[in-house]
Amino acid sequence: MQRDLAAMSRTPFDLLVIGGGITGACIAWDATLRGLKVALVDKSDFGSATTAATSKLIHGGLRYLKNREFSLVRESLRERKILSRIAPHCVFPIPFLVPAYARGLSRRRLLKAAMVFYDFLSLDKSLGLPPDKRIPCHRFLSPQEALREEPCLDPNGLEGAYVYYDCQDFNPERFCLEFIRSAVGRGAAAANYAEVVDLVRRNGRIEGARVRDKIAGKEVLIRAQLTVNGTGPWADHVLGLCKGVHERKVRRSKGIHVLTRPLTRRHALALFTPAGRHLFILPWRGMSLLGTTDTEYVGDPDHVGVDRQDIDSFLATVNEVLPSARLTYGDVRFCYAGLRPIVEQDVESVYEASRKYEVVDHEEEDGLQGFLTVIGGKYTTSRSLAEQVVTRALRKIGRGSVPCTTHKTRIHGGEIDSWPEAVREAVEHDPFGLGPRVCEHLVQTYGSAYRELYPFLESIPEARKPLCEGAPDLAAELWHAVKNEMCVSLSDFLLRRTGIGTLGDPGRACVDTCARKLSELLNWTPKKTQEEIDDFLRKVRLP
Repeated sequence: MQRDLAAMSRTPFDLLVIGGGITGACIAWDATLRGLKVALVDKSDFGSATTAATSKLIHGGLRYLKNREFSLVRESLRERKILSRIAPHCVFPIPFLVPAYARGLSRRRLLKAAMVFYDFLSLDKSLGLPPDKRIPCHRFLSPQEALREEPCLDPNGLEGAYVYYDCQDFNPERFCLEFIRSAVGRGAAAANYAEVVDLVRRNGRIEGARVRDKIAGKEVLIRAQLTVNGTGPWADHVLGLCKGVHERKVRRSKGIHVLTRPLTRRHALALFTPAGRHLFILPWRGMSLLGTTDTEYVGDPDHVGVDRQDIDSFLATVNEVLPSARLTYGDVRFCYAGLRPIVEQDVESVYEASRKYEVVDHEEEDGLQGFLTVIGGKYTTSRSLAEQVVTRALRKIGRGSVPCTTHKTRIHGGEIDSWPEAVREAVEHDPFGLGPRVCEHLVQTYGSAYRELYPFLESIPEARKPLCEGAPDLAAELWHAVKNEMCVSLSDFLLRRTGIGTLGDPGRACVDTCARKLSELLNWTPKKTQEEIDDFLRKVRLP
């Protein structure tokens, strides 16, 4: 996968997708599979904004039952199963434990009803999946059983706990990248750090966009029959480039996540605050991921972040509902904030707002041909959203009806029938003597595509060395990221091509090692190398 904006400017495309998060990535993959010539651009790195700031879950949305959004929950549960099948290296079942307390009897009854209905809406949840991907039905634990499973629970008034299953996405940024790699493998063209600075309009039609290459500092024109604005929280900013369209306000909900020392044994906890809101404590990479807040954000989406007050307030809430945690600021390893685009404008709180999505056809609304905007949605339903967008796109450019096949086509790295078997095979066939831990890490990170690292491991002795002391990440991953995955910055590598930086600052020795090798591969000057180090450290530094 190579970055070549000059070549993209010389190619007429059927579809130009603006936005390389999970929505744009899925649209590009679907459109390419259905025979369209596709270009995808993002002003930053792929999956670096909303996609990277999730709770790392592929879930049905149990709480949406409260708002009677049954169709959204059913769609999400269906998509959970599909994603488990087409991306088995990314999606894994995870047990959730929901404690029930005497002080919330009505809530317990509602929980019981929700669990039963959740199972009913996903009766086919395990049909056709391998044993390691199957989802059990919910069950109830006595107070004693619940405390044996998770001793961190508050025993005061505990009447038991419900256990249900959803799925966890081990690395949302790489999951997004796998869709893009799949599209590029079938003929799509993609470029990160390619900012749309203007939309090209002629005779009442959008014919593409003027794009600034943020690496080379040049502007190019990319032409397409149809342009899709899939920029999520930035959708209204892109619309602002096109005069004459109806103004569309995108509400933005800010959610923060905090990574701390491990608080649970093996379950994710779903807890309720006194105000009735929910929060998760999720086991992730040996730590606990706490999420998420849901507050309206009215500032520039480019400047969203986490401040000390955000953290202190969130930790206080966690300590209130889980007193045994006794979290302090010193327990925080990493934190991040993201924005969710909200379609609904008439709800008082963004927490109560639906996560439904909307596809706006600007020919119908504004008389402007060749332009669609996608607003809203949730990570789990991105594939089905893309299916609707591409079906409409085919009609608009006169390609008729071409069936969607993304529900049954495995994405890049997904050629795995059994996860345990894939790991066992990698460990038993270890031509470089990497050892079981490293082999499992490679399969976990790259799925069936882990052998793409073999040429580097074979031809470059240095490539077999670990990047960070005590971690399984190999130097070969640097070469692979630059040569095959469009990695152009230190943050790209540490935060998105690998998970090294997602646990916080990995230490100066690791950062310097990665920066030094990237400077050789990308021909950075000493000044540029130091700028990259400073930029990464700024991103992982706690407020």
